[in-house]
Amino acid sequence: NLLVANGEPVLPAPNAQVTQGMIEGSNVVAVRELTSIMEISRAYESASRLQRTAEDLRKTAIDRLGRMQG
Repeated sequence: NLLVANGEPVLPAPNAQVTQGMIEGSNVVAVRELTSIMEISRAYESASRLQRTAEDLRKTAIDRLGRMQG
């Protein structure tokens, strides 16, 4: 259902064959993808921590300014 023919006829592969009892191989390297997910997760945690730190600094600045004016 994902194939979109751009007006051209779709031709079958010339040497295609179906073999019974075979296991289909994956086109994904699991270790590489797991490593990538870990890197993304760490980057997200780092960005989240940075945002929390900036928010804490903003709150501290607002508190100090409030005390100076009062």
